[in-house]
Amino acid sequence: MPAEGYGGWQREDVEIARQHTALVVMHAWETGMRGEYPGWHRAVEYMPRAQVIAETVFPSLLTVVRSSEMPVFHVVGGGGYYGEYEGYQHAVELAGQPVPQAEQISVDPELERLRQLRRENFFVGKHNEADVQRGFAQLDFIAPARPVGEEGVAENAEQLFALCKEIALWRVALAFGFVFDVEELVSALRGG
Repeated sequence: MPAEGYGGWQREDVEIARQHTALVVMHAWETGMRGEYPGWHRAVEYMPRAQVIAETVFPSLLTVVRSSEMPVFHVVGGGGYYGEYEGYQHAVELAGQPVPQAEQISVDPELERLRQLRRENFFVGKHNEADVQRGFAQLDFIAPARPVGEEGVAENAEQLFALCKEIALWRVALAFGFVFDVEELVSALRGG
C-alpha cells in the first residue's frame, strides 16, 4: 500500500532567515569516469545524475550562495580527502574529541554470512567490489562543489552540530525541513 500520510509534495512561498540557514552539500564526490571504475558506476546507479547536478546546478547555486550571507557546509564521508581543508580543521577544533561509539552487539556468524551474501550477490556485488574500492581510494570532492576558503567541512554529527549550533539537523531536515527549487532559491538570494 502506498504511504499517504505526508500529503505529497506541496508548494508554498516561505521566508528563510539567511543568518540561521546553511546550504549543506553532502557527499559531492568526484567518482571518475565509467571507464575508470565500471563496477562502481554499475553498482551506484545515481552517479550519472550526480554528475549532471555537479555540472549544471552546483556552479551557479554555489556562486550565488557564496556571495550571500548564507554559509555553505560540506558533509563528507570517509577517506580523509578533506583533512587539509581549513573548514574541516575548524570543525574538529569546535567539536572537540569524538563521542565514543556506543557499545555494539557482537556480530554472530549468521549475520556475517548474510552480510557477505549481500555484499557478494547484491550490493555492491563481488564483480563490482574491486572498482568500488579503487574508486573510494581516490575519493575527492567533485570540482564544482570543492570547499572554498573557510567553508565548514563536517565528517560527523558532532562537527556539523558545532558548525551550526543547532539541534538534530538531520531529523529536522527529514521531518520538518523544506526542499527549495534551485531557481527560486538563487533568485531569492540575489534579492529577486
